[in-house]
Amino acid sequence: MSSSSNATYSSSGPHEDFDIYYEIDVASIVVMLFLAVVTVISNGAFLWTFYKDPLKCLRKPSAIFISGLTSANFVSGLIVEPSFVAFYFRHFLSHSAEFLQYFSVAQLFAFMTTTTSFLVTLALAIVQYLLIKFPSSYQKIVSPVSAFVGVLSIWIYSLIFGLIPLMSNVNRFAYVLTNLVLHIMIPTVLLVILYIAIYLEFRSRFQVNSDRRMEVQQASFQLTESEEQRRKAEKDFAVGTFILTFVLIILVWPFCVSLYMVNCCFTRRTALAVRIAQLFLLCKFAVDPFLFAWRFQKYRKSLFLAMRSICFCFKPTLPRAIIVRKNEKNSPKTDEDDDDEEGLEVTVVRD
Repeated sequence: MSSSSNATYSSSGPHEDFDIYYEIDVASIVVMLFLAVVTVISNGAFLWTFYKDPLKCLRKPSAIFISGLTSANFVSGLIVEPSFVAFYFRHFLSHSAEFLQYFSVAQLFAFMTTTTSFLVTLALAIVQYLLIKFPSSYQKIVSPVSAFVGVLSIWIYSLIFGLIPLMSNVNRFAYVLTNLVLHIMIPTVLLVILYIAIYLEFRSRFQVNSDRRMEVQQASFQLTESEEQRRKAEKDFAVGTFILTFVLIILVWPFCVSLYMVNCCFTRRTALAVRIAQLFLLCKFAVDPFLFAWRFQKYRKSLFLAMRSICFCFKPTLPRAIIVRKNEKNSPKTDEDDDDEEGLEVTVVRD
């Protein structure tokens, strides 16, 4: 992510007009400051909700993977983006390339958080596909412990990969290109394929269940409440799949293309394109919690209760919530299905 700035400031002639670069610096400072605040708040809110878990429903494998994703995004908003803001600000004031030496720390965290974010997202999609396509294998392979081990392994791998440039004299072009292909391009392509496959499998299972119910209801022309809920769930799932795919294509792929071009054939236009595309990539870290958590009702309820515990922490007595889990069917369910009140019943008891 950061190699573009290095190339931008070091590969051009001394007499070249850099005014456009400084204008981009100012824009990058403003946008990154805003994105850093949003990223820290949105991802930090989920991490706090996951830690408190007021409804006792967030210790599932999917939520553990989301916590790994949001933790990487949180570090990006807390360290990476402010580091780039400081670099751009100092470079804008001095109009010099002498501050490139301070880029190494920002680069380390940038490569680490980006790698972790994309690999955890890919792992989450694989787990969701196993859940809906091979439920028996999912029960054997996936558990909270295995999910935690998977997230921890991704973090360790990302840290080692990020330390490579500091521990050895690797070819800069080969390193950046390897990171781009292995940790961004391939995961995003696989994610798009998996999202489409998950939706198709989800739709086919719903269609089979609908056909069975329609055979029983041939004498009636009205849909039952259960059928209406299932059709609504299918529609919500389709919308969610479209949003996830759209965000990946719009926010990630332009960065992949522009970074490849600037490393293969550096020009002022490609360097500026990377700088702009980098801002779109950082938007992904800010919106991830809304895509994977906050659009689901159970996460919003958990967030509300977790935040309420902070707001009312000085009250002597608090309402107690008794969570009763209703009987669930054996059929596999995605997060979209596990979103409503059908799985949880909350009773508030006041002392």
